[in-house]
Amino acid sequence: LLITQPQLMAAATAEVAAIGSAISDVRVLVAASTTELAAAAADEVSVAAAELFGAYARESQAVLARAAAFGDRFAAVLAAAARTY
Repeated sequence: LLITQPQLMAAATAEVAAIGSAISDVRVLVAASTTELAAAAADEVSVAAAELFGAYARESQAVLARAAAFGDRFAAVLAAAARTY
């Protein structure tokens, strides 16, 4: 026996969508400031450190993009499930 409450599913869908929007907003907000790091000095250690942190930032951006996409898909599936009841 399965009991559902469509209004709760709709509320959960809205919350999931809001989380996805927040993730997307943060991703856009920090993109330039984290991926475009200038080296602190002209020496090779500073350049290597800036490249390392830049690579880490690009990877973080990719993870945030995947998380936002997952949230969008999850919200769509949840909304579709709520409409079936």
